[in-house]
Amino acid sequence: MGPHMTYHLAGGEGGYAAYLEHLGPAQERRWASLRTPQLTPEVKLALVEGVAAEAESLGIGELEARRDAALIAILQTLRTMEPLGADPRES
Repeated sequence: MGPHMTYHLAGGEGGYAAYLEHLGPAQERRWASLRTPQLTPEVKLALVEGVAAEAESLGIGELEARRDAALIAILQTLRTMEPLGADPRES
């Protein structure tokens, strides 16, 4: 899940558009330090449309469920791994 889909989820039921409306000015200040484009209406529209295409008409609930299932799978996998620096021959 990339940063834009994460922002989409951060907007709650309002999705990416709500995120941009609420936190867009703060995001724009961070981008300014990177010398990136302004968050113009055209850029906002392109971002929202891109995330909508990636979401494939899935709602926030479904996207959250997919994210959560992936995070649980990662945590379960990590529990089965040897700690870094451990000698697997000593297990």
